[in-house]
Amino acid sequence: WKSIGYALNPYGVTRICDFAGCDAWTMYAGQDPKSYWGIWWDDMARTYDLLKSIAPDKPVINSENHVLRGYDPNAPPLKYGEYVDVIPWQFFYTAVWQQAIHGQCAGEYWTYWENGKGYNLNERAKSMDAISQAVRDLKRYADYVTAIANKRPKVAILLSSAALAWSPKEHVNAETQIYKALNMSGINAGFMLEEMLNDNALNRYKVLIIPQRSEE
Repeated sequence: WKSIGYALNPYGVTRICDFAGCDAWTMYAGQDPKSYWGIWWDDMARTYDLLKSIAPDKPVINSENHVLRGYDPNAPPLKYGEYVDVIPWQFFYTAVWQQAIHGQCAGEYWTYWENGKGYNLNERAKSMDAISQAVRDLKRYADYVTAIANKRPKVAILLSSAALAWSPKEHVNAETQIYKALNMSGINAGFMLEEMLNDNALNRYKVLIIPQRSEE
């Protein structure tokens, strides 16, 4: 949804490549070190589900896997100190698992310059160990995780290039709320681009949801 503003065609690019690539975020969203399940998941999940919808038979690879952000002076203050101070190591294990469940099969972890304040993954030994543990466990349960990730959704959300060009903020907000509501209800959601209609991609789904419909 972001690429439209840069005049990119994710559908055309993905179709000519051997895999579907992206730069997606899975950030810690909690404020309590004991709440390692607090996770900003929707950007990552939507990105992978979109790529799987565009090219169901191609692997999804994250070339800039963000699980930790750098210093942000504009970030709101947290109860337990600075952002990096409160991130528990279990979050990184959770983040890797969630990405695999949504279809990521490979990735390169994005990091930042060392500054001794924990903004770089190399400065967080427990976090790196948690990522390694998750990768080892995912290899152990690869068949089961793959089966979950490859489950084809029956419901699709229209991601309209016209709407993204005309009113991008409103269209993305509407799409986001629908996607979250479906996932929280236990319903897998895919995406339909207008460019996919010519390829009979609509036949994969039973329901098509059109966000931000106008009566005009």
